[in-house]
Amino acid sequence: MPAVLIVDDDRKIRLTLSIFLERRGYRVRDVASVKAALTALREFRADIVLSDLKMEGEGGIELLAAVKTEHPALPVIIMTAFATVEKAVGAIKLGAADFIVKPFAPAEIEQVLSRNIHIQGLEADSRNLRAALGREDLLTRSEALQGTLSLAERSARSEATVLVVGRERHGQEHDRPAYPRGKRTPPGALRRGELREFFADAS
Repeated sequence: MPAVLIVDDDRKIRLTLSIFLERRGYRVRDVASVKAALTALREFRADIVLSDLKMEGEGGIELLAAVKTEHPALPVIIMTAFATVEKAVGAIKLGAADFIVKPFAPAEIEQVLSRNIHIQGLEADSRNLRAALGREDLLTRSEALQGTLSLAERSARSEATVLVVGRERHGQEHDRPAYPRGKRTPPGALRRGELREFFADAS
């Protein structure tokens, strides 16, 4: 289940968000300051950080900078009031994954979290795909898959995210999957989500 670190110096907001997200199946840790957040991240494996922009002392911008240094792949979502939307947009330019304006309905925050966790998963799959394409021992006899690999290899040289999708196929035997030579199973990260067609039947 996804893990969320909530950072807000307003105890009521932390409590409300924690209760709602835990009921929705998230693992949640909440803290009241940037310093506490960075300490928590050393022991709590968060999938996403949800931080208020303005807090007593250091705020969301300072947390964002620290997270990008220590945990560059960890997305940070900024919560902000209407009066600070411009600053939240600035946070996006500094690397925040998203922002949400207070006050918001519980369903809104869940939608934002779900979208960004999904994007994070696709980006991780893309990084693993790029790593796999750097290996010369990846083999397949399928002309269609060879074409897909060629296209993905060219895309991997850019900053684009590659998503390979295809039709579901049920009830078929796959006796020659496109595994890397010498490997009994494909890399775990490439067996899930939309990239499962990457290791499609090689026949």
